[in-house]
Amino acid sequence: MNPCRGRIFLSIFVALLMISISDSFSAEDRKRDNAPAFIKAEIYYVSWDIDTRSKLTTKDVRKLYWIRISIREETEVNKFVNWLRLDEMKLAAVPEQEDARLAIDLFKADGKRVTYYASQFNILSEDSRSKRGIDEEFRRKFRFENRTK
Repeated sequence: MNPCRGRIFLSIFVALLMISISDSFSAEDRKRDNAPAFIKAEIYYVSWDIDTRSKLTTKDVRKLYWIRISIREETEVNKFVNWLRLDEMKLAAVPEQEDARLAIDLFKADGKRVTYYASQFNILSEDSRSKRGIDEEFRRKFRFENRTK
């Protein structure tokens, strides 16, 4: 093989490798940039254990809340969003409104609101198309009772 051809081949190979690496970093950066960054969270809660005559909606929970929590520091908002593990939600086979006990409004910098809600058993997207199960640890985060029992 001609030494010049080898150098040209090596140069082309290195250039393509660098482009490939650059593209993968760019894709990761774009993925991070497109991830929803929220600047505020409003959380409304009624008891997990109350009996109702009909299913509560997020609108009902916002109106009848027992506890309201506002998070206005962006880092803390996004820690809360990570704790919710929304990325683990799966598409529901048949989207069905569940009996809401917790409403979570997340606000983006442009003012758009994204709402999630929780029933006694699941956390769901506002339209109930995505959900994941919740456990006692999740429910306990919103109870302010004596925990030394």
